[in-house]
Amino acid sequence: MDALLKPKGLSSSKWRVLMILHEHGRLSMSDIAIHAVAKLSTITKIVYKMQEAGLVTTSLSPEDRRVTEVSLTHEGEENLVIARELTHRLVEKAFRGLSSDEIVVMNRCLSKILDNLSF
Repeated sequence: MDALLKPKGLSSSKWRVLMILHEHGRLSMSDIAIHAVAKLSTITKIVYKMQEAGLVTTSLSPEDRRVTEVSLTHEGEENLVIARELTHRLVEKAFRGLSSDEIVVMNRCLSKILDNLSF
């Protein structure tokens, strides 16, 4: 996936953050880390690189000034559209020949494995 995204200035990590923010809206860095199943320090580095590139904005939470919240910019939304087009082709290729039922079963199994590994 990184090979597809790199020419557009993105990575799978940045794509993941874009997808999470698109789906959930404004989130704290901690919430992004939870959704991305990544360390907070890793997400913080990614978000600040994305901010420098104009893909996201950060601001202090009005409720708790210790919390940094992240939002997509218009440019971030545009980059997400491009990334989704690129990754859609990869997903189609990866799942070629699998039925919808097989994909559902696989996702359930992977979800159970993730639950087993959660602390």
